Amino acid sequence: MGRRDNNEDSFRVCDDLGLFLVADGMGGHDGGEVASQLVADTLTKCFEATNPSVSLDEAYQAPTTPGARAFLDATTRAERARRGSGPVATRKHLELVKKLDRAIRLAQHELETLAHSDRHLHEMGTTLAALFIEERFAVVAHVGDSRVYRLRDGELEQLTEDHSFVAELRAAGAWAILEHTTPQMAAMVTRCLAPNANYEPDIEIHPVEPGDVFLLC
Repeated sequence: MGRRDNNEDSFRVCDDLGLFLVADGMGGHDGGEVASQLVADTLTKCFEATNPSVSLDEAYQAPTTPGARAFLDATTRAERARRGSGPVATRKHLELVKKLDRAIRLAQHELETLAHSDRHLHEMGTTLAALFIEERFAVVAHVGDSRVYRLRDGELEQLTEDHSFVAELRAAGAWAILEHTTPQMAAMVTRCLAPNANYEPDIEIHPVEPGDVFLLC
């Protein structure tokens, strides 16, 4: 959890729910600690709530972020192409993608509401890495540079791609700019849960095999 005197990270280990998450807060006046705790609490409460399962068509009626909707569309098309016009085999997991996406949207809304009510919290924010285990699949979501790794057969694989200035430069092949990156630039995130920020999560489904170990950091 770091070596700072005032640690602004929060984490949750909810074995009964299959939910695990870590949030790395940022911002002065204890704002990072407030933001990370609020986001962690909101996601936990969303998954603690008893909600009846809904069909994929019903799930589409509720708004989702563009990234999650595109993931749902692509996965559904692939599954229907494989199975014809029959039911989607991974419907339950697709619904979990939507549920996790909406929980993150709710956390962003509550964070913005709190920030607007207290001037000391205007600059607060947090990254997020979340993992939900359901049967033999893991739903992975992240915003910012918090990461999810999977250890399988002795190999450690990073399942998430950082939403950061440096990561985007690498993806663009801007090596000349990277050579002149300052420490401040290296610490910049391009997505986070914060007032007026781009908070869109990346959400993916990964198969789980016996012996898999996941690391959130």
